[in-house]
Amino acid sequence: SRDRIIAKDFVGASTYGRSAKILNIIALCVGLFVTILSIVLVFLYLPLYLPQP
Repeated sequence: SRDRIIAKDFVGASTYGRSAKILNIIALCVGLFVTILSIVLVFLYLPLYLPQP
């Protein structure tokens, strides 16, 4: 984005910045989903592996 601004390509810089922002938001959401899913699965399957009294 900075390279395009230096080259005076403000439309290209804006487009690149917008797409980078969207991809960052998607990556954040996927990361949160995977983290929450992992925690839930650990707590669901943990009793299966603990010894029963």
